[in-house]
Amino acid sequence: MYETLGLAPGATPEQIRSSYRALVKACHPDISGETGDAVRLDAVVSAYRELSRRITNCLPFPGDRPHSSPAGGSRSAARSRPTPGATAAERTNIAELCRMAVDGRTASIRMFAVKQLGRTGRRTVYPSLRIALYDSETAVVCAAVEAVVRLDIRQAIGELGAVFMRGDLTVRRCVLSAIANARRPEVYRSVVFSALKDSDAMIRRAALRVFADIERETRGVS
Repeated sequence: MYETLGLAPGATPEQIRSSYRALVKACHPDISGETGDAVRLDAVVSAYRELSRRITNCLPFPGDRPHSSPAGGSRSAARSRPTPGATAAERTNIAELCRMAVDGRTASIRMFAVKQLGRTGRRTVYPSLRIALYDSETAVVCAAVEAVVRLDIRQAIGELGAVFMRGDLTVRRCVLSAIANARRPEVYRSVVFSALKDSDAMIRRAALRVFADIERETRGVS
């Protein structure tokens, strides 16, 4: 779907809409005349509708792998269990939160929605959280980091690494803090390794503490 719109996976709603409008102008026979391409226009419209539907309703994107809960571990297994099926009203509320997280007019609205999504216990909200990880406001990014780690979304590990590498000091602190409080912090080793090489001494010290905690828990040392 992304390829049809000439976009890379993870494109923002604004990029999706912009590309869609440009392609419609290029493909529509009533606008572009003889250069119109009705077949491609149908594909563009279908791709746009499907991407919009998935973002709005917090559905996974093609290529997203389903996440299986880890077995065992020294932390509470009950906290890793997915929540029971949502009612129609709850699904409507989650869909509205997804819209707010992506298209909220202010950072406060987006941050509120992201935090609430992190409390739903539903990993299917990841498409909206993934967009929030690249929000222009630091507070929204930090809220998304905490939500992703809280929901134990393993497919987001690479995204968290990218967020850490490009983030400012506040974002990098937030990533390490979220990992330190994760159910299974050891799955974020790659991010912690990057933090150990950070240019900021305070970040390196924080990463070292997180790494030491991971090693103790992994080896079963009290």
